[in-house]
This record gives sequence, C-alpha cells and structure tokens, in this order.
Amino acid sequence: MKPFTRLTRFSIIHRRALATICVMMAVLSIGMGLPQGHDDTTTVYAAKERIAAGTVLDASLIETIAIPIGLAPSSAVIDADAALGKMTSAAIAAGSILTSESFVAQSEIPAGNVITPLDVDPDVLALLAPGSLVTVMYTDPESGTATSRRDLRVVTVPATVSGGLLESSGPSRVLLQVPEDLAVALSAAADLGSITVAAQ
Repeated sequence: MKPFTRLTRFSIIHRRALATICVMMAVLSIGMGLPQGHDDTTTVYAAKERIAAGTVLDASLIETIAIPIGLAPSSAVIDADAALGKMTSAAIAAGSILTSESFVAQSEIPAGNVITPLDVDPDVLALLAPGSLVTVMYTDPESGTATSRRDLRVVTVPATVSGGLLESSGPSRVLLQVPEDLAVALSAAADLGSITVAAQ
C-alpha cells in the first residue's frame, strides 16, 4: 500500500472518530440541560372544591398538591396560615392554585368596615366594577321597615368568560365594603330574602 493511501485512510478514520466524540459531547450537553424528571416539584395549596366569592376559608376547603416548580405562580400559597381565615375575593374553581391575589386585602379596608358578599342580578352586575358605588335596599329584621343605604363601595365583581359573558345567567355574587353594623343587619335580612342592590 502506498504511503499516501495509508495517510488518507488514517485521516478519514481520525476525522470520523473526532466527529463521533463531538456528537456524544453534544448529546451529553443537551441531556444535562433538560429538566430532571418529576423530582423538581413543590407543594402548594389549592381549592378542594369550588369556593364562592366572599367565603372565609377553613381547612375543609383547601388541600395540598405537588406541581413542577416551573408551573407554580410566584404568589402561590405554600403555608396554610396564609389562607385559613381569609376571605376569597372571587369565586375559585375546584383544583385552582391559591395565590395571595385570591383573598381580600384586609389592609385596604377602613377601620369600622367589613367585607360583605351579596348576590346581584345580571343587569345590575353589568353596570358594576371594583370601586363602583351602590345602594342597598333591605327590610330591617327588627322593625320590618324598608331601609336603604347609599354609597357602598364594590370591592370585587365576578370574573367573566370569553366574549364578556358571565358564567351564570342567575344572580352573581359581589363583595361590598360596608360598616360593621350594616353587615349584621344585611346578614339577618338575607335570611328573609329581602335585599336589593342598585347601581348609582
């Protein structure tokens, strides 16, 4: 065999071996950059069932779930104490992850006021937004007389689905900021079914 031929074959073999090594190193590099299976998970709290707006959470309504770290919202609830006793600011679907935005910010409620959930008809709801003022008409449970209170601030309204349509054609729940004494009266009046909410 001629020296030139031997040299050519050696060069070809050498290049093939080098190419194989490069491919192996590339595959190894890609593999090291991929997620490491299902081990990288975190535990967060989620709604065990559908929770209505204005619900004060207790342990029976929430549960822990494990999800990939990359899918966990930055404000996800990871400690039960951050959810228990808090009032939901909107309806929460079953299985949804709880976040700090799921609750009413009590620090924004003036002293002497509380948050009260009330059901409103769809035609009224369409006129409301957070910050809107409403008038509430109800029957005083003690005197039985018709009573009204104006300038009550809407804290939250239900979310809508695509197209701006409400999830239900029936009454929907809004959260109102009201004085503590009115909250007590409205709670009693609700049992009589005599509460009407009107936009101002």
